[in-house]
Amino acid sequence: MKLLIGGGALAAIAVAVLTGVLLLGSGDTSLASAGEKLKGQNVRMQIAMEATMAGAETKMTGTAIQSADSTRVRMETDTTVAGQTQKQTIMVLGKDVFVGGSDLEAVLPDGKKWLHAEQNLMTGPAAMNFSEYAAFISKAENISEKGTEQIRGQRVTHYGGELNVKEMADAAKSEDMDRWMKMLDGQVKSFPIEIWVAEDGRPARIALDVAAAGEKMKMTMDILEYGVSLDSVQAPPKAEWITEEELQKQLQVSEG
Repeated sequence: MKLLIGGGALAAIAVAVLTGVLLLGSGDTSLASAGEKLKGQNVRMQIAMEATMAGAETKMTGTAIQSADSTRVRMETDTTVAGQTQKQTIMVLGKDVFVGGSDLEAVLPDGKKWLHAEQNLMTGPAAMNFSEYAAFISKAENISEKGTEQIRGQRVTHYGGELNVKEMADAAKSEDMDRWMKMLDGQVKSFPIEIWVAEDGRPARIALDVAAAGEKMKMTMDILEYGVSLDSVQAPPKAEWITEEELQKQLQVSEG
């Protein structure tokens, strides 16, 4: 059984950059100040992604609650891959990932509501700390102010810049980033990033547009709320989940 989540080096690097900017800002004074205001903040976000990976078109929309250290995440998404759509709830708690939702529950054994997987299913951001994020994003270049706009009724300042992939990897000095660099194999030198900062100094929207080796991704993240509760980001009871390996074995038995 294949889950309609994750996907390739571009997905990993895009999520890492978006999360890094959200938490710690960039080298630009205004953006660094915005990042400082987010330290210790749990956030609620709205996410939209369009991508072409391995020849398949992928679309994902949804909302997410994320802890300040990125180790606890709950996402409610509609994900479409090659014309197939699934509604999913994805929870990340440290190295544990739980995937649920009505579509998935329909194929799980009776009484099971969640599929459990290890962190390598959604590798990357949750394994990085604040210091690594700070180094990761501090390499933003050519940052410029693009004017003011309105997002959800609030006045925001629009910034644009560029991220140098190799310099980010050298700055981050993490195993995750080294792995992404090998996956990218030098095919992405840099890519643009846009950030909209509200009058209170907090980012309201972050957007990326990345392309490499025939794969491409556009991803936008709107930060809807700060200081949110993490009560909904809890591991389900053991009786309600099954591992992917256990599910595969049960499916093989039933088919045999």
